[in-house]
Amino acid sequence: ALNRVVTKFESSTTNLTDTLFDVLRIFDPKQPVKSPERRRMPEHVRPFVQGVMHISLTQVSVRTILNEIARKHGGMSWLVELASVSGAPAGMKLTFVGFDKWTLSAGLPQ
Repeated sequence: ALNRVVTKFESSTTNLTDTLFDVLRIFDPKQPVKSPERRRMPEHVRPFVQGVMHISLTQVSVRTILNEIARKHGGMSWLVELASVSGAPAGMKLTFVGFDKWTLSAGLPQ
């Protein structure tokens, strides 16, 4: 999944949650353009996940896209988990992990 080559990736968001969903749409175009209803976010976390981010890349892997998101943010890393329940096909969970002890996650069932 991380080595999948993306012809063109464009993301222009005002928060990392929407950026996360932009990445998930690479695998499932039915993912919402904007993140679903906002969850309550502690006040001390908001500055780390809100802010304008523009990314425009061509002919790159998903791994390169995730690395660019982390580089532009400057205070986070990313994690991809493949999970299988009872031998069923694996689903994918993408998590952004902040160096200031916050996380944003969303997943795709398979």
